[in-house]
Amino acid sequence: MGIFEWFWSPKGSPANCNSPIPEGWTDDMRVPLPVGKTVPQLVDQILTAFEQDRDDTAILEGLQIDLGVDRVRGGMTRAATGDADNAPDPTKDPIAWVSYRRSLGKR
Repeated sequence: MGIFEWFWSPKGSPANCNSPIPEGWTDDMRVPLPVGKTVPQLVDQILTAFEQDRDDTAILEGLQIDLGVDRVRGGMTRAATGDADNAPDPTKDPIAWVSYRRSLGKR
């Protein structure tokens, strides 16, 4: 079964959060942070950069971290659905979780 078929199958559907993860994939989205930077600080810095319409290249140069931008957007996207079941796992995806919580506060 390909990823397309898995994603749209009942057991792989987004509504079923307990679905098995395909071989070779991980649900651990933790990102190593720069020394002295906390997850809430990182999320706030990236959200502020988004509000200032800075492009990803400028954000990444300022942060020296690649995946943080992606994870902050992931949390924003999940919050935009309005579905509490879309909340990221705070242990496996802490940056998306903080971004999700921050984004909910802006609604």
